[in-house]
Amino acid sequence: MTTLTDPTAEAPTCRYPGCTRPPEAPTGTGRPPLYCEDPAHNKVTAFRERQRRKREQNATTTGVRTPDDPTRPVDFSAARVRELLPAALQAAAVQREYFTALTEHLETLSDPGAAAVEIEAKEAVAAEIVAKAKADLATAIRERDEAVKDAEEAAAAAEERDHDATEAEAAVKEAQEQAERDVEAAQEKAAEDIAAANKAADERVTTAQREKAEAIEEAQAAARAAIETAQQEAAAEIERIQGEASAEVTTAQAAQTKAEEAQTRAEEAAGKAQTERDQFKKAADRATGEAEAAAGERQRLTDELTKERNERRAEREQMRKQFTAELAAERKSWSEEREAMVKSFAEQLTAEREAHRREVAALAPRPAPVEEQADADAPAQSQPAQTAGRRPAK
Repeated sequence: MTTLTDPTAEAPTCRYPGCTRPPEAPTGTGRPPLYCEDPAHNKVTAFRERQRRKREQNATTTGVRTPDDPTRPVDFSAARVRELLPAALQAAAVQREYFTALTEHLETLSDPGAAAVEIEAKEAVAAEIVAKAKADLATAIRERDEAVKDAEEAAAAAEERDHDATEAEAAVKEAQEQAERDVEAAQEKAAEDIAAANKAADERVTTAQREKAEAIEEAQAAARAAIETAQQEAAAEIERIQGEASAEVTTAQAAQTKAEEAQTRAEEAAGKAQTERDQFKKAADRATGEAEAAAGERQRLTDELTKERNERRAEREQMRKQFTAELAAERKSWSEEREAMVKSFAEQLTAEREAHRREVAALAPRPAPVEEQADADAPAQSQPAQTAGRRPAK
């Protein structure tokens, strides 16, 4: 019977690792050979070569070199599986805990409730800052109002002092004018009295001289006495009048001195009032400046708070979007990696099971022709067959 083959199918190669030569041509009935014509390529050497390559790969990856294959690889592998399985299960449990904790934290990052809690805490801090700023602003406004009130009271007191100083200045001016009038009147009266006294004296002298001339001869002695008496009386009268005039002048000068002192005190009071008015004005200007500075500070704090809120809101939104995107990407990556790992493990396990099944099937005894049985026993004994012109079956 003719067997049809697919011309597009790949030609089989030797099962020895790394060998690309075709298997040896079949020489009889039974299963076709799996290895090439190289006598060193058979089931036993292929298994050992695979194990050697695995050891080298593990040594390159982990830095730990496993011992060479024992004489019973199946029993050895079963024992190693029993030794490594608890550690592998423990490592898988630890890794599962890590993935669980990581998943919980990532869920917290993507949870809107957690974000709301953090936002609420930050808003509480911001509200506290705003309340403190409002309290400081209210204190500044109250202090400004008190300063303005004090300045107004000081201004009113200064105005009252100015009014009192003006009245005092008017009183001083009036007293000075009155003193000047009194001095002028006293001087005029003193001049009139002196003139009257002089006139009276002149009249008395004239009379005495006339009487003396008329009665020179009769009463020369009496005339002299009368003249002396008249002169003494005139001198006394003049001294009296001059004393009164001097007293009035002294009184006028004292009044003028008092008026000058009053004017000086009024000027000092006016200067003090002006100084206090300037101080109160400066205090009012300073209070106004502090109030304006407080208003500017309040506006600055309000602007900074608004800016901070907007920045925090934008930052939270950006972090939420970033965390959501990263979480989605991580979940997708984990899902793909998990699927790839499951697929890879499944394929590897399937391949290992298939290879093991084939090896077990190849090692298991089965009925075969005498020639094939002799060819199968030859690789197990690791000796080339010495049959007539034939080599071990592959």
